[in-house]
Amino acid sequence: MCTGVLQPQCERVAIEALQLCTLLLPPSSRRKLQLLMRMMSRISQNVDMPRLHPAIDTRTLMVHTFSGCVLGSAEECDLDELLATRLVSFLMDHQESILSVPEYLRSPMDGVSTVEASDEVCAPMPIYAFCRQISGAEFEQQKLESSQKAMEELLEMLLTNQNMSEKDRCKKLKQKQYPDIYSRRCLSSDKISKNNTKPKIKPPLLTIKKTKAFSIRN
Repeated sequence: MCTGVLQPQCERVAIEALQLCTLLLPPSSRRKLQLLMRMMSRISQNVDMPRLHPAIDTRTLMVHTFSGCVLGSAEECDLDELLATRLVSFLMDHQESILSVPEYLRSPMDGVSTVEASDEVCAPMPIYAFCRQISGAEFEQQKLESSQKAMEELLEMLLTNQNMSEKDRCKKLKQKQYPDIYSRRCLSSDKISKNNTKPKIKPPLLTIKKTKAFSIRN
């Protein structure tokens, strides 16, 4: 049985265990741990950097300084500082392997990602409709037709409004301002009304029979 995480025969097991432990961390915390381990490893391996402490080497100083930031306990008496120091040192030495996703977990996730990507590719793309660019003459023609159509609808409403008097109707028709629209609508309506108008039949005059006058002669 392995009694220490730094024993060679337990190194692979320790790396896999720490991989799973770090995967359970929130993404932001895992990213901060990764940056901290990377900084500690680079500073410890930098032989050109001057000593940060006159009596302690740079690696030991990094481990002792940041071990409390990596591992902690609710009760300080429950924390084994020696074990915490050795664990942080192991993390720093194998930070690239520990903070990467294990291969046996990466392959199934790649398959899921591939299926999702293929589904996205096969999904129908939305069709967007764009306005066709027209010339200035076409624009003016469409503007005129829209304006005339609106005026015809207004004229139709005025002609069919039963609650309006003839005097008010004549004021609002504006025959002189829009003669084309007025003639196109009203002349056709007048023709239809004339065709549909039935001639009025005057009632027959009452024939008054003259009665003979009777005279009484004495």
